[in-house]
Amino acid sequence: MRVIPATTEHLRGICDIFYENCTVLGLPNPAATRENIERGEVFVAEDEGGGVIGFVEFHVRKDGRATLYHIGVKRSCRRKGIGKELVKRLIQECERRGCYEIRLLCPVWSGAEKFYESVGFECVGEEVKTTKKGAVRKFTVWRYRLSSGKVKPLFSQF
Repeated sequence: MRVIPATTEHLRGICDIFYENCTVLGLPNPAATRENIERGEVFVAEDEGGGVIGFVEFHVRKDGRATLYHIGVKRSCRRKGIGKELVKRLIQECERRGCYEIRLLCPVWSGAEKFYESVGFECVGEEVKTTKKGAVRKFTVWRYRLSSGKVKPLFSQF
């Protein structure tokens, strides 16, 4: 298994993992994922044959905060350290880019708390969001502090 930057050839495999995990990840948005791939903000875990067995999708904001949008591993490949390797690669990339932290929102019912704690994230609160259809969703807010970065001002003074 290796973790590498995603290419558009990986898009189908990423979408397959979305579909397999849609209750937590939601349905895929191939156009958005393609844009993130082109920005270098998606990594995939490949098996020995080059098949996609996991992915992590993120975005680095101008102020130096990274947001982890999605992380997923094929069901048949879980509990083998693939998710941890994906997070490790994400942390390395965010350090390289000078980020000061990584944040994510996780549905409270997902059962992912132990995973995020095991890779060094800390729970920093909850958020409640209302969907367009009026459904209320609760999320846990997780943060990973990075040693390399500092908050970057969004506006420079004249």
